[in-house]
Amino acid sequence: MLDLPADELSRLLMMTHSVRYGKSVLAAAGYRVTKARIVLDDMGRLLGRTNISGWAGNSHSATETATEFMTRHGLKPDDKAQSFFTIVMDVEPF
Repeated sequence: MLDLPADELSRLLMMTHSVRYGKSVLAAAGYRVTKARIVLDDMGRLLGRTNISGWAGNSHSATETATEFMTRHGLKPDDKAQSFFTIVMDVEPF
């Protein structure tokens, strides 16, 4: 699916807003997130990675357009991105 070793992908996922939010909620319940991974749903498996330009309409920023966001991050409209996935977090009690 992705051209990254599982440990590296987990490290990067741990820096996302989604996992950071999950970590704070789980910590309040007494759990620590040990790693994270991506699981594709049926549509994600069917479509694979698609051009990011197709998702520009999903940008809801009040401060920049999707094109400005892509430019700021060094992305091109024909760069590929995965969609339709779930981030799964492995946890253990404190």
